Amino acid sequence: MTGEPSCIEEMTPLQISKFWPNIPEQHHLTSRPTKYYNCVSWALHKTNRWIDFYYTEDGNIDIDQSGEKYAKYFEAEGFVRCEDSSLVEGVEKIAIYEDARNDFTHVARQLENGNWTSKLGEYEDIEHYSLDALSGNYYGKPKIFLARERTSLNL
Repeated sequence: MTGEPSCIEEMTPLQISKFWPNIPEQHHLTSRPTKYYNCVSWALHKTNRWIDFYYTEDGNIDIDQSGEKYAKYFEAEGFVRCEDSSLVEGVEKIAIYEDARNDFTHVARQLENGNWTSKLGEYEDIEHYSLDALSGNYYGKPKIFLARERTSLNL
């Protein structure tokens, strides 16, 4: 292996634990790596495009990268704030991760079985068994929770 790994499967356990110290034995892969979509897209079941807010409409870098900004975007997509990540039948939840500065770092979507699914940047999609699996220096912690009715459109 030369250069940077292009997927989790190419990472050593030490490399994985650098980014996600709690992930060993707490996940399994569910897709191959792709650059077509990211965690925001994956949370919304929209795998045809990458969704982020790094730039303003006039092409400048947007200094507001807060989890709150992303939460407002998800609210416009039909989510409402909720208190926690507990499993509720018929409800799809997402968890927005923030770093120590309260900047958005990641979003995970809850599956019907109570596990979570995430798209790790350009790496694979994974199913992880708790939100803590991705907590750490890289993604921070899940701090904002939102929910919407689970329908056949968002299974």
